[in-house]
Amino acid sequence: MKRLLVLVVFCLIATVYSHAEENEAPFSFGMPFIVQYNNQTSDLTIWNFRYGLGIDFYFKIMPSIYLGVEIGSAFGFRKNDFFDQNFQEFFIDFPLRAVILWKLPVIVLEAYTGANYQGNALLVNGTLYAEDLDFHLNYEIGARIGLGELTFFFLDVGYVLAEESYLHAGLGVRIGLF
Repeated sequence: MKRLLVLVVFCLIATVYSHAEENEAPFSFGMPFIVQYNNQTSDLTIWNFRYGLGIDFYFKIMPSIYLGVEIGSAFGFRKNDFFDQNFQEFFIDFPLRAVILWKLPVIVLEAYTGANYQGNALLVNGTLYAEDLDFHLNYEIGARIGLGELTFFFLDVGYVLAEESYLHAGLGVRIGLF
């Protein structure tokens, strides 16, 4: 297994160096970190935030356009009232997205679509019971606008198409690993 991993890494490095005459690498791995607000219940409350981490891969198809895939996970808690002692609900999301990225001199524009495997569970006196997690597969569309190159800060807005559809917006950073 270690030899296979070394071979894959060597092939990736060789590909990067074979395109050294270009100003940019033909692909980029990255890690997006995001804090997003989900307006799932149509009530504005400070407790609808999700915190997420992902990994993505972009492949350059034109001088400033990349196609990519992003996978990730995000979690959050909900309280009915700011003064409640315990959280009432726990949420976890696993998005899988197809992404197109257009890189301008200072701004990065992204559009994505994909599936979001979402689970939630009611908390009983602040305790989560794993058997109570209820998962659903939902579809989502969204866009991002960012400042930077392949490492950038971004604003994310999306819409999840579900039984109870909702809008989400967030701030994040993508760390381009290469």
